[in-house]
Amino acid sequence: MKSTLLPRFSLRLALIVLTGAAFFFVLVGKGLGGWAWAIGVTVGAASILAALATHFLFAAAFTGLGRVLGADEIVARTSQGGLVRQSGEATQPDVQPGGEAAP
Repeated sequence: MKSTLLPRFSLRLALIVLTGAAFFFVLVGKGLGGWAWAIGVTVGAASILAALATHFLFAAAFTGLGRVLGADEIVARTSQGGLVRQSGEATQPDVQPGGEAAP
């Protein structure tokens, strides 16, 4: 399957987004005209968009930081007293050849 640069959207979705944007900018125009309720709705919508953008930026920054620094190795004891080491995706028990857990 060929990878595309932009995802495929339907005409219905494009028209819904266009209608929503038109409605939003009508509210912005009413707010600039001095209507108090339209100013409130516009500020509320802008606040939601700013919060979503802030959350996205922090998530992207910490994901990138985590990939640069790498994952820590996690060591845990099982209920039988053995050790389990976990790093990244792989989990392996740390057991000696005699069947006992390694110190």
